[in-house]
Amino acid sequence: TYTEQDACRIMQKLFSTIAFCHKRKVVHRDLKLENIMFKTSSEDSDIRIIDFGLAAYDECKTFRKRVGTILYMAPEIFKKDYTNKCDIWSLGVIAYVLLCGNFPFKGTSENETIRKIKTEEVLFQSDRWERLSPDAKDFLRRVLKKDHIERPSAEEALRHKWFERLRDPELKKILIDVKDNLLKIQSSSLLKRYIQRLMAQDILHSPEIAGG
Repeated sequence: TYTEQDACRIMQKLFSTIAFCHKRKVVHRDLKLENIMFKTSSEDSDIRIIDFGLAAYDECKTFRKRVGTILYMAPEIFKKDYTNKCDIWSLGVIAYVLLCGNFPFKGTSENETIRKIKTEEVLFQSDRWERLSPDAKDFLRRVLKKDHIERPSAEEALRHKWFERLRDPELKKILIDVKDNLLKIQSSSLLKRYIQRLMAQDILHSPEIAGG
């Protein structure tokens, strides 16, 4: 597990990147710990989201194909009727694991895990949660809402009070780091290059970056 401050910083970078993806109508659909890369072993290292192999272009319609990794899959995916809010759920699972070291919905079998994802509410029962802020728990309750309509968008999630400790002037530094990383990444995949170009263009025109 990470300190709450470290986890908050990491999640703000991830939500910022996904906000840019969603703004350009790119849905990752397989966000998980294995697809979050650190440049070095340091907690302050640059972070990169990888593996857009299951990504899809959002044409203002719901998705039907069941894809992803079960422990990170949103409940609506099992109904084969979901939107880009599936990425928000997956980021919520990642945040939960960073904060306590366990998955929020994990059974002894695949079927039990799916049942828990679809029916059980997120719980904060270990001693670890007693040392974490109410804001962190409120944030997780919101991004892990069963009803995707009630789940915030990536941009809305970034405005949650849990991130207030990082908002000034850390947000500008995070945006600059994300921009620099995207411009440096080399990839042989046409899809990855296309996604990176769209995201980099959007970041370069961000008011926070344009302001110097």
